[in-house]
Amino acid sequence: MLPMTARWKTLSTYRSQMRLHVVPALGAWRMSEIQPEHLEAHYRRMQTDGHSAHTIRAVHRVLRSALNEAVRRRRLAGNPALISRPPRVEDVEVEPLSIEESRRVLQAAQSTLQPARWSIALSLGMRQGEALGLLWEDVDLDEGVVRVRRSVQRHNWEHGCEVVEGQPSCGRKRGAECDYRTGGGLLLVEPKTKASKRTIVLPAPLVEELRVHRVPVNRRRLAAGEKWDVSYDLVFPAASGGLIDPSRDHTEWKSLLKKSGLRDVRLHDAATPQRPSCLSRESTSAPSCRSWAGPRWPPPSATPTPSTSSAVGRRARWERCCGTSRPAANRCDRPRGPNSRCPRGSPGGATAD
Repeated sequence: MLPMTARWKTLSTYRSQMRLHVVPALGAWRMSEIQPEHLEAHYRRMQTDGHSAHTIRAVHRVLRSALNEAVRRRRLAGNPALISRPPRVEDVEVEPLSIEESRRVLQAAQSTLQPARWSIALSLGMRQGEALGLLWEDVDLDEGVVRVRRSVQRHNWEHGCEVVEGQPSCGRKRGAECDYRTGGGLLLVEPKTKASKRTIVLPAPLVEELRVHRVPVNRRRLAAGEKWDVSYDLVFPAASGGLIDPSRDHTEWKSLLKKSGLRDVRLHDAATPQRPSCLSRESTSAPSCRSWAGPRWPPPSATPTPSTSSAVGRRARWERCCGTSRPAANRCDRPRGPNSRCPRGSPGGATAD
Protein backbone atom coordinates (compact mmCIF):
# COMPACT_ATOMS: atom_id res chain seq x y z
CA MET A 1 0.00 0.00 0.00
CA LEU A 2 2.94 2.34 0.54
CA PRO A 3 3.52 3.27 -3.14
CA MET A 4 0.17 5.11 -3.09
CA THR A 5 0.90 7.19 0.00
CA ALA A 6 4.65 7.39 0.70
CA ARG A 7 7.18 9.71 -0.86
CA TRP A 8 9.65 8.11 -3.25
CA LYS A 9 12.60 8.56 -0.87
CA THR A 10 10.68 7.00 2.01
CA LEU A 11 9.58 4.07 -0.14
CA SER A 12 13.13 3.55 -1.42
CA THR A 13 14.51 3.52 2.13
CA TYR A 14 11.83 1.09 3.34
CA ARG A 15 12.52 -1.29 0.45
CA SER A 16 16.23 -1.20 1.15
CA GLN A 17 15.79 -1.89 4.87
CA MET A 18 13.40 -4.76 4.17
CA ARG A 19 15.69 -6.32 1.56
CA LEU A 20 18.90 -6.05 3.58
CA HIS A 21 17.87 -6.42 7.22
CA VAL A 22 14.33 -7.76 7.59
CA VAL A 23 13.57 -10.43 4.98
CA PRO A 24 16.84 -12.41 5.42
CA ALA A 25 16.31 -12.66 9.19
CA LEU A 26 12.53 -12.71 9.65
CA GLY A 27 11.16 -13.56 6.22
CA ALA A 28 10.57 -17.24 7.07
CA TRP A 29 8.33 -16.39 10.04
CA ARG A 30 4.58 -15.93 9.90
CA MET A 31 3.57 -12.48 11.14
CA SER A 32 1.45 -13.98 13.90
CA GLU A 33 4.47 -15.91 15.19
CA ILE A 34 6.75 -12.88 15.65
CA GLN A 35 7.11 -11.82 19.27
CA PRO A 36 8.83 -8.74 20.77
CA GLU A 37 11.65 -11.00 22.00
CA HIS A 38 12.33 -12.15 18.43
CA LEU A 39 12.73 -8.56 17.28
CA GLU A 40 15.02 -7.69 20.18
CA ALA A 41 17.15 -10.77 19.45
CA HIS A 42 17.41 -9.61 15.84
CA TYR A 43 18.51 -6.16 16.97
CA ARG A 44 21.22 -7.73 19.16
CA ARG A 45 22.48 -9.77 16.20
CA MET A 46 22.66 -6.62 14.12
CA GLN A 47 24.70 -4.96 16.88
CA THR A 48 27.03 -7.94 16.95
CA ASP A 49 27.44 -7.67 13.17
CA GLY A 50 28.60 -4.08 13.60
CA HIS A 51 25.50 -2.13 12.62
CA SER A 52 25.04 1.25 14.31
CA ALA A 53 22.18 2.06 16.66
CA HIS A 54 20.87 4.50 14.03
CA THR A 55 20.59 1.69 11.45
CA ILE A 56 18.92 -0.65 13.93
CA ARG A 57 16.38 1.99 14.95
CA ALA A 58 15.67 2.65 11.26
CA VAL A 59 14.92 -1.06 10.79
CA HIS A 60 12.72 -0.91 13.90
CA ARG A 61 10.72 1.98 12.42
CA VAL A 62 10.16 0.06 9.18
CA LEU A 63 8.97 -3.01 11.08
CA ARG A 64 6.72 -0.93 13.32
CA SER A 65 5.15 0.79 10.30
CA ALA A 66 4.65 -2.45 8.37
CA LEU A 67 3.14 -4.32 11.31
CA ASN A 68 0.94 -1.34 12.18
CA GLU A 69 -0.50 -1.59 8.68
CA ALA A 70 -1.11 -5.31 9.19
CA VAL A 71 -2.99 -4.55 12.42
CA ARG A 72 -5.01 -1.82 10.73
CA ARG A 73 -6.06 -4.29 8.01
CA ARG A 74 -6.89 -6.92 10.63
CA ARG A 75 -4.23 -9.34 9.44
CA LEU A 76 -2.58 -9.21 12.88
CA ALA A 77 -4.02 -8.89 16.38
CA GLY A 78 -1.21 -6.80 17.84
CA ASN A 79 2.04 -5.15 16.84
CA PRO A 80 5.09 -6.69 18.59
CA ALA A 81 7.28 -3.79 17.39
CA LEU A 82 5.36 -1.47 19.73
CA ILE A 83 6.58 -3.52 22.69
CA SER A 84 10.13 -4.38 21.60
CA ARG A 85 12.88 -1.92 22.48
CA PRO A 86 15.61 -1.00 19.99
CA PRO A 87 19.03 0.10 21.29
CA ARG A 88 19.39 3.63 22.56
CA VAL A 89 21.18 6.13 20.36
CA GLU A 90 23.89 8.10 22.11
CA ASP A 91 23.62 11.86 21.72
CA VAL A 92 26.42 13.22 19.56
CA GLU A 93 27.15 16.92 19.91
CA VAL A 94 27.56 18.60 16.53
CA GLU A 95 30.65 20.76 16.29
CA PRO A 96 29.89 23.22 13.47
CA LEU A 97 32.28 25.56 11.75
CA SER A 98 33.21 28.69 13.60
CA ILE A 99 32.74 32.13 12.05
CA GLU A 100 36.44 32.28 11.16
CA GLU A 101 36.35 28.79 9.62
CA SER A 102 33.29 29.75 7.58
CA ARG A 103 35.15 32.77 6.25
CA ARG A 104 38.01 30.53 5.15
CA VAL A 105 35.59 28.31 3.27
CA LEU A 106 33.98 31.30 1.55
CA GLN A 107 37.40 32.59 0.59
CA ALA A 108 38.26 29.23 -0.99
CA ALA A 109 34.87 29.21 -2.74
CA GLN A 110 35.77 32.32 -4.72
CA SER A 111 37.65 30.07 -7.16
CA THR A 112 34.56 27.92 -7.82
CA LEU A 113 32.00 28.42 -10.58
CA GLN A 114 29.29 29.64 -8.18
CA PRO A 115 30.64 31.13 -4.92
CA ALA A 116 27.15 32.29 -3.93
CA ARG A 117 26.11 28.64 -3.61
CA TRP A 118 28.29 28.31 -0.52
CA SER A 119 27.31 31.70 0.88
CA ILE A 120 23.69 30.52 0.80
CA ALA A 121 24.63 27.25 2.49
CA LEU A 122 26.62 28.82 5.33
CA SER A 123 24.36 31.80 6.00
CA LEU A 124 20.87 30.29 5.65
CA GLY A 125 21.42 26.65 6.59
CA MET A 126 19.15 25.34 3.85
CA ARG A 127 19.20 21.66 3.02
CA GLN A 128 21.38 20.74 0.07
CA GLY A 129 18.45 19.80 -2.17
CA GLU A 130 16.57 22.99 -1.23
CA ALA A 131 19.48 25.22 -2.27
CA LEU A 132 20.10 23.32 -5.52
CA GLY A 133 16.37 23.49 -6.35
CA LEU A 134 16.03 27.26 -6.01
CA LEU A 135 14.53 29.02 -9.03
CA TRP A 136 14.87 32.72 -9.69
CA GLU A 137 11.10 33.02 -9.29
CA ASP A 138 11.61 31.95 -5.66
CA VAL A 139 14.06 34.80 -4.99
CA ASP A 140 12.79 38.36 -4.53
CA LEU A 141 15.89 40.54 -4.35
CA ASP A 142 13.84 43.74 -4.04
CA GLU A 143 12.04 42.42 -0.96
CA GLY A 144 15.13 40.56 0.21
CA VAL A 145 13.47 37.16 0.69
CA VAL A 146 13.80 33.64 -0.68
CA ARG A 147 10.94 31.14 -0.73
CA VAL A 148 11.72 27.46 -0.29
CA ARG A 149 9.21 25.50 -2.36
CA ARG A 150 11.04 22.51 -3.86
CA SER A 151 14.10 20.29 -3.57
CA VAL A 152 16.43 18.38 -5.90
CA GLN A 153 16.38 14.61 -5.50
CA ARG A 154 18.01 11.78 -7.45
CA HIS A 155 15.77 8.81 -8.17
CA ASN A 156 17.19 5.41 -9.05
CA TRP A 157 16.54 4.13 -12.54
CA GLU A 158 14.30 1.08 -12.87
CA HIS A 159 14.25 -1.60 -15.57
CA GLY A 160 11.83 -0.87 -18.39
CA CYS A 161 12.38 -4.19 -20.15
CA GLU A 162 10.30 -7.33 -19.72
CA VAL A 163 10.78 -9.51 -16.68
CA VAL A 164 11.35 -13.19 -17.44
CA GLU A 165 11.31 -15.68 -14.54
CA GLY A 166 11.86 -12.89 -12.07
CA GLN A 167 14.87 -11.45 -13.90
CA PRO A 168 15.07 -8.48 -16.32
CA SER A 169 15.33 -9.66 -19.92
CA CYS A 170 18.14 -7.17 -20.69
CA GLY A 171 20.50 -9.27 -18.58
CA ARG A 172 21.81 -6.30 -16.62
CA LYS A 173 21.60 -6.06 -12.85
CA ARG A 174 21.25 -2.28 -12.44
CA GLY A 175 18.29 -0.41 -13.84
CA ALA A 176 20.60 2.43 -14.89
CA GLU A 177 22.26 0.06 -17.40
CA CYS A 178 18.99 -1.05 -19.00
CA ASP A 179 18.37 0.25 -22.53
CA TYR A 180 14.73 0.83 -21.60
CA ARG A 181 15.35 2.32 -18.17
CA THR A 182 12.63 4.49 -16.67
CA GLY A 183 11.70 6.62 -13.67
CA GLY A 184 15.14 7.82 -12.63
CA GLY A 185 17.44 10.82 -12.82
CA LEU A 186 17.47 14.23 -11.15
CA LEU A 187 14.04 15.63 -10.32
CA LEU A 188 12.48 18.58 -8.51
CA VAL A 189 10.22 17.31 -5.72
CA GLU A 190 8.28 18.70 -2.77
CA PRO A 191 10.40 19.60 0.29
CA LYS A 192 10.88 17.02 3.00
CA THR A 193 8.24 18.32 5.45
CA LYS A 194 5.51 20.97 5.66
CA ALA A 195 7.81 23.08 7.82
CA SER A 196 10.37 22.99 5.00
CA LYS A 197 8.13 25.24 2.90
CA ARG A 198 9.05 28.63 4.26
CA THR A 199 10.10 32.17 3.45
CA ILE A 200 13.56 33.26 4.59
CA VAL A 201 14.71 36.84 4.96
CA LEU A 202 18.04 37.40 3.19
CA PRO A 203 20.82 39.39 4.86
CA ALA A 204 21.70 42.53 2.87
CA PRO A 205 25.19 41.30 1.83
CA LEU A 206 23.67 38.09 0.48
CA VAL A 207 21.11 40.04 -1.56
CA GLU A 208 23.94 41.95 -3.24
CA GLU A 209 25.94 38.77 -3.81
CA LEU A 210 22.97 37.13 -5.55
CA ARG A 211 22.59 40.18 -7.80
CA VAL A 212 26.24 39.85 -8.79
CA HIS A 213 25.90 36.06 -9.15
CA ARG A 214 23.10 36.36 -11.69
CA VAL A 215 25.30 38.19 -14.21
CA PRO A 216 27.76 35.34 -14.95
CA VAL A 217 24.89 32.84 -14.97
CA ASN A 218 23.21 34.82 -17.77
CA ARG A 219 26.52 35.08 -19.61
CA ARG A 220 26.98 31.31 -19.48
CA ARG A 221 23.45 30.83 -20.77
CA LEU A 222 24.06 33.11 -23.75
CA ALA A 223 27.42 31.51 -24.52
CA ALA A 224 25.95 27.98 -24.44
CA GLY A 225 23.10 28.88 -26.80
CA GLU A 226 20.97 25.86 -27.73
CA LYS A 227 23.13 23.54 -25.62
CA TRP A 228 21.82 25.20 -22.45
CA ASP A 229 19.19 23.17 -20.59
CA VAL A 230 16.19 25.50 -20.33
CA SER A 231 13.98 23.13 -18.31
CA TYR A 232 14.34 25.28 -15.18
CA ASP A 233 15.48 28.83 -14.47
CA LEU A 234 17.81 27.75 -11.69
CA VAL A 235 19.68 30.04 -9.32
CA PHE A 236 22.52 27.51 -9.24
CA PRO A 237 22.54 25.66 -12.58
CA ALA A 238 25.02 23.01 -13.65
CA ALA A 239 27.61 23.79 -16.32
CA SER A 240 25.06 22.89 -19.00
CA GLY A 241 22.15 24.65 -17.30
CA GLY A 242 20.41 21.65 -15.74
CA LEU A 243 20.09 20.45 -12.17
CA ILE A 244 23.29 19.94 -10.18
CA ASP A 245 23.78 16.37 -8.98
CA PRO A 246 23.75 16.39 -5.15
CA SER A 247 26.65 13.90 -5.10
CA ARG A 248 28.77 16.25 -7.21
CA ASP A 249 27.80 19.15 -4.95
CA HIS A 250 28.84 17.07 -1.93
CA THR A 251 32.20 16.32 -3.55
CA GLU A 252 32.79 20.03 -4.15
CA TRP A 253 32.00 20.79 -0.49
CA LYS A 254 34.54 18.21 0.69
CA SER A 255 37.07 19.71 -1.71
CA LEU A 256 36.46 23.17 -0.25
CA LEU A 257 37.04 21.87 3.28
CA LYS A 258 40.30 20.25 2.21
CA LYS A 259 41.43 23.35 0.36
CA SER A 260 40.66 25.46 3.44
CA GLY A 261 42.61 23.09 5.68
CA LEU A 262 39.55 22.38 7.85
CA ARG A 263 38.21 19.26 9.52
CA ASP A 264 35.42 17.23 7.98
CA VAL A 265 31.92 18.51 8.78
CA ARG A 266 28.53 18.00 7.16
CA LEU A 267 27.35 20.92 5.08
CA HIS A 268 23.96 20.95 6.84
CA ASP A 269 25.68 21.31 10.22
CA ALA A 270 28.13 24.01 9.18
CA ALA A 271 25.64 26.90 9.26
CA THR A 272 24.62 26.67 12.93
CA PRO A 273 26.86 29.51 14.21
CA GLN A 274 25.56 31.84 11.54
CA ARG A 275 22.18 31.98 13.30
CA PRO A 276 23.07 32.53 16.97
CA SER A 277 20.07 34.80 17.61
CA CYS A 278 17.74 31.85 17.16
CA LEU A 279 19.20 30.25 20.28
CA SER A 280 17.99 33.08 22.52
CA ARG A 281 14.36 33.83 23.37
CA GLU A 282 15.15 37.44 24.17
CA SER A 283 16.78 38.30 20.84
CA THR A 284 14.56 36.58 18.30
CA SER A 285 10.94 35.44 18.32
CA ALA A 286 10.12 31.79 17.80
CA PRO A 287 8.05 32.34 14.60
CA SER A 288 10.88 34.22 12.89
CA CYS A 289 13.38 31.52 13.86
CA ARG A 290 11.08 28.81 12.54
CA SER A 291 10.83 30.57 9.18
CA TRP A 292 14.61 30.94 9.15
CA ALA A 293 15.57 27.44 10.25
CA GLY A 294 12.57 25.46 9.03
CA PRO A 295 12.39 21.93 10.48
CA ARG A 296 15.66 22.44 12.38
CA TRP A 297 13.92 24.77 14.88
CA PRO A 298 13.94 24.66 17.85
CA PRO A 299 17.54 23.50 18.38
CA PRO A 300 18.03 21.02 21.24
CA SER A 301 20.11 23.46 23.31
CA ALA A 302 17.83 26.45 22.84
CA THR A 303 16.25 28.24 25.80
CA PRO A 304 12.54 27.28 26.07
CA THR A 305 10.20 29.74 24.37
CA PRO A 306 6.66 30.76 25.38
CA SER A 307 5.31 28.30 22.82
CA THR A 308 7.27 25.36 24.27
CA SER A 309 6.97 26.02 28.02
CA SER A 310 3.78 27.11 29.76
CA ALA A 311 5.67 28.39 32.81
CA VAL A 312 8.04 30.48 30.72
CA GLY A 313 5.11 31.75 28.67
CA ARG A 314 3.22 32.77 31.81
CA ARG A 315 6.23 34.72 33.14
CA ALA A 316 6.71 36.39 29.76
CA ARG A 317 3.07 37.57 29.70
CA TRP A 318 3.42 38.90 33.28
CA GLU A 319 6.52 40.85 32.25
CA ARG A 320 4.69 42.42 29.30
CA CYS A 321 1.62 43.29 31.38
CA CYS A 322 2.89 43.97 34.91
CA GLY A 323 6.59 44.70 34.40
CA THR A 324 7.60 41.81 36.67
CA SER A 325 8.03 38.09 36.22
CA ARG A 326 5.72 37.35 39.19
CA PRO A 327 3.27 39.97 40.55
CA ALA A 328 2.59 40.05 44.27
CA ALA A 329 0.07 37.40 45.30
CA ASN A 330 -0.19 36.38 41.66
CA ARG A 331 -2.42 39.37 40.97
CA CYS A 332 -2.45 42.08 38.36
CA ASP A 333 -3.91 45.59 38.57
CA ARG A 334 -4.76 45.57 34.90
CA PRO A 335 -8.46 44.82 34.26
CA ARG A 336 -8.95 41.52 32.53
CA GLY A 337 -10.56 41.68 29.12
CA PRO A 338 -10.57 39.91 25.77
CA ASN A 339 -7.24 41.53 24.81
CA SER A 340 -5.52 41.18 28.18
CA ARG A 341 -2.23 39.29 28.03
CA CYS A 342 -1.81 38.85 31.76
CA PRO A 343 -2.74 35.30 32.85
CA ARG A 344 -3.86 36.49 36.28
CA GLY A 345 -5.49 39.80 35.39
CA SER A 346 -9.08 40.29 36.59
CA PRO A 347 -11.53 43.17 37.05
CA GLY A 348 -10.61 45.43 39.95
CA GLY A 349 -7.23 43.78 40.40
CA ALA A 350 -8.69 40.72 42.12
CA THR A 351 -6.87 37.49 41.83
CA ALA A 352 -8.35 35.16 39.24
CA ASP A 353 -9.11 31.63 40.40
